[in-house]
Amino acid sequence: MSVSKDFWKNQLYGRKLYQAINDEYDLLPTKPAINERERWHLRQMHGSRRVKYLAKWLAANVSRYFTGVEVRVRSVWIDLTPQAYFDYVDSSTGTTESDNCELSDLLIVLDVSDTVAKADTRRATLLQAKVVKAWDRLDASAAGTSSDVERNLLELSRGDRVVRKGTSSASGTLVNSPYDLGAPGLADYARYLLIPSELKSVTDEPYRVLWPRTRSDVSGTINSMGDLLLGMTGLFSRSGHVAGKPVHPVTTPTLDAWSALVHDLLDLYSGRKKYVKKFEEHTEEKFPRVVDSGTYTARSGWENVVHQTKKFAIWLAYEVAMAAEAFSPKVSIVPGIKGYSGFGGKGDEQALDGGGFMLLHITVSVAEARQAEYQRHG
Repeated sequence: MSVSKDFWKNQLYGRKLYQAINDEYDLLPTKPAINERERWHLRQMHGSRRVKYLAKWLAANVSRYFTGVEVRVRSVWIDLTPQAYFDYVDSSTGTTESDNCELSDLLIVLDVSDTVAKADTRRATLLQAKVVKAWDRLDASAAGTSSDVERNLLELSRGDRVVRKGTSSASGTLVNSPYDLGAPGLADYARYLLIPSELKSVTDEPYRVLWPRTRSDVSGTINSMGDLLLGMTGLFSRSGHVAGKPVHPVTTPTLDAWSALVHDLLDLYSGRKKYVKKFEEHTEEKFPRVVDSGTYTARSGWENVVHQTKKFAIWLAYEVAMAAEAFSPKVSIVPGIKGYSGFGGKGDEQALDGGGFMLLHITVSVAEARQAEYQRHG
């Protein structure tokens, strides 16, 4: 489906989030090293609340054009490990070289279920984060530095990429390693996520995704995170696609290398290696390797009104019921509530969506109502 031109100007993560994350960093009693700021931003973006926001934002924007679409976002922390071992052709000498580095920093996996068309799809994208001096381009990297090697992996690698679980060359490999992801580079599978060291102008935008024009360039095609996610849904025309290849079911007879890699990463980090201790000394908590948003549904404008009205009705009934406890009026509840599990729980929505309903017949005086509020808040 084609969409209006301005639809793709979405800036999902912006200046307010960037400043909030920097403020959180500045308030830490003991701060990580300055070169850890890249990981600090990634850690915050990988948080449960923000991954859920990704899915919620995506569902809201998809609902402008589709209904009955369910979305689910998963963020997989792959910073430092696993390590990718690869060959590439050095652009300056023409010789084939070998090297290794982290596969990327985050793997974003997006599941889309079209309940109308009865179609389920999954796409995934690798994000390699870079702290940069200018918000819209990479910094130049000297030969042999980690950034230089990472660029060689993403932009020049070819043939089989061997992916090992640890940092040692003796570490075990992922189940289906090696992965032949084509050549040269991983343009279909990955993007650089730019994290400015500072915002120098009101027009600077943090958290843009970029793909360089050539290996020697530091600038190129730049998009927002919103562009990336909306394109990954596969619901729009190719002009809206940024990156992210389909991930086919593991039961596919001849599973392609990309699908196998994504399944292997999800299986590895959803299993025994569940938590990362990075920043534990600063935040006093570990964080999960895989963060799952859960499922969010794209609703039409009217469906959303109905949905929000139902949520308000549940809240109102709860408030009335809480007030009612203070003066014990005669209350009658009509049976038919299904799955009700208390205010604020998942069952609240199921109660009304499932066909049940609740009626409260209450007669109180103004004085009694005021007394109830006083007892609740006083």
